[in-house]
Amino acid sequence: MHTVILDYRSIIGIFPLALTPQIAVMYAIYSLRVYVSMKILLFETTIVVYMINLGLDIDNTITEQPEFFRFLSKCVREHGGKVYIVSSRTNHKDVLEGTKEDLEELGIVWDEIYLLPKMDVAKKNCPHGELNDSQKYNWQKVGYCKEMGIDVFFDDDDQVIFLFTRYAPEIKVSKICRASNVRSPFG
Repeated sequence: MHTVILDYRSIIGIFPLALTPQIAVMYAIYSLRVYVSMKILLFETTIVVYMINLGLDIDNTITEQPEFFRFLSKCVREHGGKVYIVSSRTNHKDVLEGTKEDLEELGIVWDEIYLLPKMDVAKKNCPHGELNDSQKYNWQKVGYCKEMGIDVFFDDDDQVIFLFTRYAPEIKVSKICRASNVRSPFG
């Protein structure tokens, strides 16, 4: 058994997805496990992770990096945290059942699933009159995450990221980039 001691400040510089010490350590251990499994070396690693409440979007977020989010969701749950799935998928019984099946197939563990209500509910419940209809609809993610006490949220939508940074700066938010949208710095 090997114990690996990691300084999260250096990990955050290496792993841009790492927004908190807890996520930094989980991402580093995930990367280490991938590297180790590729080298066909086996050893145990002991880590301590604090409880966090994690929020995850599904489409183009979980589906873009399912292995990472499978690992992350399990780590959070194993260490006493909660995992909330927060999606713009239609809030309908059939969609909810399909979403549960999708998450099970991807190996994602979760505590609650929140599918956004229809636009008329968003217009009525959003306290920010300055937002347009699309922003009010997406603000529902922010409102739900604030209500549930979510610490860290992952999404792929620029508008959602903006709304979190403006209306919920206490929640660490990270954008997932699709590989097809990442430009090489080498031309």
